[in-house]
Amino acid sequence: MAASLSKHAFSLTRSKATNPLRALAVPSASANKLVYHERRGTSVRTLSTNVVQSSPRFDVRSFPSYPVVGGTTVSRTGSIGRYNLALGHLADKGELVHCLKLAAQMKVQSVKPDILTFNCLIRACERDALSRHATAIFEDMLAVGLHPERETYHLLFKAHWRENSRTVFSLWNKMLEAEIIPNATSYEILIAHLTKEKNLEMALAILTEMEKRDLSPSTETAEGVVDLAAKQGNPRLALDLATSYEAASVLPLSTATWVNVLASCAEYMFAEGVGVAWNKVVKDLNVIPDEGVCLDVLHTCGRHGMPTLASGVLSLLTDQNISLREHHFSPLIEAMCHRAQIKEALQVIMRMDNAGITPTTETTYPIFKYIIEDAERLDTSCDHLEDLQQEVEVPFPVAAFNCIIQASISLGDLQRAIGLYNSFAEFKVKPNVDTYNLLLGGCVASAHRELGDKLLLDMKKARVLPDARTYERLVVLCLTQNNYEDAFFYLEEMKEQKMVPSLNIYESLIRKCVAMGDTRYKLAVEELQECGYRVDKSLQAFIDTGGQSELTPIADKNPTKGYRDGVNRYKRSQFVNSKI
Repeated sequence: MAASLSKHAFSLTRSKATNPLRALAVPSASANKLVYHERRGTSVRTLSTNVVQSSPRFDVRSFPSYPVVGGTTVSRTGSIGRYNLALGHLADKGELVHCLKLAAQMKVQSVKPDILTFNCLIRACERDALSRHATAIFEDMLAVGLHPERETYHLLFKAHWRENSRTVFSLWNKMLEAEIIPNATSYEILIAHLTKEKNLEMALAILTEMEKRDLSPSTETAEGVVDLAAKQGNPRLALDLATSYEAASVLPLSTATWVNVLASCAEYMFAEGVGVAWNKVVKDLNVIPDEGVCLDVLHTCGRHGMPTLASGVLSLLTDQNISLREHHFSPLIEAMCHRAQIKEALQVIMRMDNAGITPTTETTYPIFKYIIEDAERLDTSCDHLEDLQQEVEVPFPVAAFNCIIQASISLGDLQRAIGLYNSFAEFKVKPNVDTYNLLLGGCVASAHRELGDKLLLDMKKARVLPDARTYERLVVLCLTQNNYEDAFFYLEEMKEQKMVPSLNIYESLIRKCVAMGDTRYKLAVEELQECGYRVDKSLQAFIDTGGQSELTPIADKNPTKGYRDGVNRYKRSQFVNSKI
């Protein structure tokens, strides 16, 4: 209709007036251009911007009859086409006030509005989402006996952008009651409302209904639903929607959408999705995710045993000149342990050491966990250490040996742990404080005080400074003996080093003193409370019963039985949980 309006209006007006476009303040040089665009089926929005500067009054001239939308015609004496052209331009700019003034002028001049007139007025409400004004205009349309068309409802939906979906569905039902069949644009506007409200379930329902009618969503609509699914923690759904859309459409999703899918899959550790999305983003789209996404991908690789992908991520980070740290390598080691690639995991530890990164017990924990699941793996791991030491011919990082020592002690093989410790000189490895803490823990588990004293002497010779964990194990080791006076000595030495004794030290000391009838437990209780700790119910019951709590049956006359139960709990907490 707009095209026919422009065609007849400009051709007839040129034959009756010298400069007929002056009334609309449109440069005559632009007339041919406007007619060209209108003939190509474009809307009246292509009018020159000078229409805004038009006079509030229009030169109403006679027009011949010509058809408009809805099957009606405009009288020769009417100027509805001229008004609709101006209204369309003002509506595109959201100039509702000027549109209403123009409509009032039409009323004064007895120009009867048509569907296009009301559509322009509703479109003027769209930019600022003036839903109440749009509803009032819509009701006026119905009052004058005009039947809205599909485009009218589309404009109403957009004008109600800030309203909730319930209001939009009410308009949707009115459109269906008017027997107007929704098209793809109708569904897309509705889905846009739902995604704005983060109503993923309803958006998927409408998308499904749309597909049942053989209507394909636009790329923008598909991206909105995929992004919403990804952000709401539905990585599998987001991936399925993205892959199914690209399989059925010639237009791909945007790079940002695929990055969102990758980030969601990595955040929720969806292994299959991470593999697909990583290949799509990095290999197909040639996009490099940020370091945060890469870290999430690494964690997923570690959890699900994907060492190949983890290595690729590290290579990508290295190519981007990102300095790798311990938290970058830990997932790779974990992934290799899932695949029983212990030798390769030990090589990663060596790579870290060569790069100046100090591996921690948390770094080697996956190796430790893998070994203690089967005692035979301990022999294999020791063989891997020897093979690697001969292959690389450089000092091996002590963290790898500490991991094997920790596993040996956890499996009850203290002799192998000591054998590895004695081979440090052969492998040119220097023990650290973690090495001695682990071995002292083994001494506690076996109540081997003499070995503990030897290790402490070696520690001093190696000039390795003890830490709080060292003193804790020395105190507990002394408490495993009948003569436990050295426990108080190490406790005082620990306090002189400005170290705060742990709750476990005080509880172990109190239980030993109570079991032995040593009243010094009262001083230990006072110090425990001064350090901010609290006496729990189990310890208080042990004190109140003089060591004859549920942990020590009354018939048992052994005064060290209660303490031994405490030591057993200590062993479980130290070695079952695999902490140094």
